[in-house]
Amino acid sequence: EKYGEKETESDEFGFIVFVSCSPEAKKGMLPPMITLNDYNIESFGDFSDLSTKIRNIRELDLTDNLMSDWSEVAEILLSFKSLTFLNLSNNLLNETFDNNSNQIKEKLDNAILPMNKLVLNGNNVNWTTVVY
Repeated sequence: EKYGEKETESDEFGFIVFVSCSPEAKKGMLPPMITLNDYNIESFGDFSDLSTKIRNIRELDLTDNLMSDWSEVAEILLSFKSLTFLNLSNNLLNETFDNNSNQIKEKLDNAILPMNKLVLNGNNVNWTTVVY
């Protein structure tokens, strides 16, 4: 209450504010490692307008969120061109692809992905789903 009305747990902001004094931020880019744990993130949306700002992100940690759609995961992989590490632990991913699975596979098959570490602990995903 010191700076205004008392916030309740039901207040939702709908966006994440990032503040940094790193050399990357001074150039208008985000730093190479981003951690967004437990923000109730369900989807990431369109990154086309941010492509220059996210081009140097190599590690993205989205542990303890609400990601459940494999097409969202594919969009992250395709949008973050330098991504080598993605942590999706404790999200809501399951082992079955939806009706868009062929489109997802085609997009990923035609992409050059530097990804070498994908963490899916705490999801209901088996190995055959990951290695399609």
